[in-house]
Amino acid sequence: MMKKERILATVSAGIILASTAAFAACDKGPEVPEGFTGTAISFYSTYVNEYSKDAYSELVKTYNDTQGKTDNVYVEMVPNTGAVGNLKSILTSKSSRYDVIMVTNEQFKGLAMEEGRNGEGVFVNLESYLTDEAKDAMDWDQIPESLLNCWRFDIEKDPAIGNKYLAGEGADLLAMPFNTSVHLLFYNTKIFTDMGINLVSVAEEQCATGSYAKLMPHGYAEYSKDYGAPFEGAKLSKNDLGEEVYKVFNDRVPLSWEELRCLARSYQKFAGNGYGFMSEWWFSFGWSVGGDCIGWDEASNSYKFAIGDKDTNYLALNDITVNGTSYSEGEVLDYEDMKFLHANSAELAKVEKDVYELPSMYDAFLEYNRLGIPTDKNATADGSKKGYGVAKPTTENRTKEFTSGESPMLIETSGDINLFKGTAVANNFDVAPAPQYREFDGETTRTVNGQEYLTVIDGENYKGERKTVTNSDGEEVLCQGEAITSLTNDSSALAIPDNIDQESKDAAFKFINWAAGPEGQTILAKGNTCVPNQSNVAMSEEFNNAAERKAGNTWAVGFAMQDCYIGDWSYFNVNTWITGWSGDLNGAVRRGDMTLDYFLEIKTDTANSALQPMQIRIKGK
Repeated sequence: MMKKERILATVSAGIILASTAAFAACDKGPEVPEGFTGTAISFYSTYVNEYSKDAYSELVKTYNDTQGKTDNVYVEMVPNTGAVGNLKSILTSKSSRYDVIMVTNEQFKGLAMEEGRNGEGVFVNLESYLTDEAKDAMDWDQIPESLLNCWRFDIEKDPAIGNKYLAGEGADLLAMPFNTSVHLLFYNTKIFTDMGINLVSVAEEQCATGSYAKLMPHGYAEYSKDYGAPFEGAKLSKNDLGEEVYKVFNDRVPLSWEELRCLARSYQKFAGNGYGFMSEWWFSFGWSVGGDCIGWDEASNSYKFAIGDKDTNYLALNDITVNGTSYSEGEVLDYEDMKFLHANSAELAKVEKDVYELPSMYDAFLEYNRLGIPTDKNATADGSKKGYGVAKPTTENRTKEFTSGESPMLIETSGDINLFKGTAVANNFDVAPAPQYREFDGETTRTVNGQEYLTVIDGENYKGERKTVTNSDGEEVLCQGEAITSLTNDSSALAIPDNIDQESKDAAFKFINWAAGPEGQTILAKGNTCVPNQSNVAMSEEFNNAAERKAGNTWAVGFAMQDCYIGDWSYFNVNTWITGWSGDLNGAVRRGDMTLDYFLEIKTDTANSALQPMQIRIKGK
């Protein structure tokens, strides 16, 4: 749960900030073409590095040459290779030199709470600009709501939620998502091929149909020789038990928890050492089943530390309303609504045919933690569960071990696609969705001589089909968590400073409306540092097959963006709430030197006390 350190271009951050400040002090405004009579604005862009600079330049030039002429707006870009550390002074000063500013999700909430020159917030509220016409131009309906929620914030405290600021669902949009990066599963194609694994890229809805009639919807699976090849060209190899099987890794389907740990262990047997999986982040485990490290407690109007919560989470099997919150079929209930059902048996009885129990947050975090705990150490206080020993128990050198070819699977950011192209793994990696909680009919694993292995799909005893449950309308619904992942801490949005004149504000939004729309986003994505806001663009074959794409399965990047949210480093305006316990959780607990149970016993009160001063209420993901 530590922040990821970005690898930036070689220009010194100190030099950048100094030169930027000098530029702001002496320059009187954007330089405009001769004869231009419209409004010229300045765009302060961040993370414009060696990979993305050409895309940024093309973005601004295209706007000025096309839509900008219609808008009668000219944009001058002031680029920065990293995040900008002096945004507070820029936004709270008497006037801003910049009319459009990029803000990262780490900076956003702290800045949104600042008081501007007019005694209000420092950002222009975008809600009044979001007309039907503006939304049509932006392809608004194609932008995931969870992504928009990352940039929503009410600048007035709400007495109904303990006199706190509301962030997320239901709050005002203060910035427009622009440069979005997500966490993905990177995998080594050469290692998997050397292990005898067949690599395919088939969407889940195409599995078990047509030419893929025998291919089941698994991220990783093994098929018996008698079952036959799951698709044309698949090759046989021996699994860890010496059985002749077709091993298949499908990079368009998330790995289940069982598939991840068994595949990682299989690599270790193949290599004789090392780690089969590495990740710093737990989000795809906890969020998939509706858990989180914190949960809102309605009784006290405050957050509680929730990693140790053992109440089962719930999947909505139908469109239902719980505790005043509406859920669609397939959505996982928020923490407070899950707790509401556990505390009110009569309310649970009303929806019991339309909810399905999922693992608790404790179960999810324990599963994640066991990946890194050595097999000879206890993961629980009673010793009933030990570590899997398949993941690296620290965050040190994890990227280097992947790029050097020592480990086959790593959770990292989509922006690292660029970085990995310059390493030893350059031509031997691709990306897939992050792991997801998924259930299948029958026993998905088997134990032989005390060791867990995947059950082989044979078409008879185990068919590898997804498990479903019938809701109150008689419909079959998949038993699974949500495929949700986290934004990287440098994901950015476009905001308009409140300390500029109205003409500049109007012109700034015209640029934002285009730049955050499908045309601007498609251009920006050429730098391979972001995924377009619009789902229909990000998931399109045209986009994913473009010459600029540096990963074969860019589809997975778009898929991850469909359901993503900020990591815990950006929940509040400060991250001091983690300092009293995160060291032990990311250290001793991950190594297996301290059980999760003991950690919760000694650190829960510390964590709860640290959460009390937090002045933000987060709604929705």
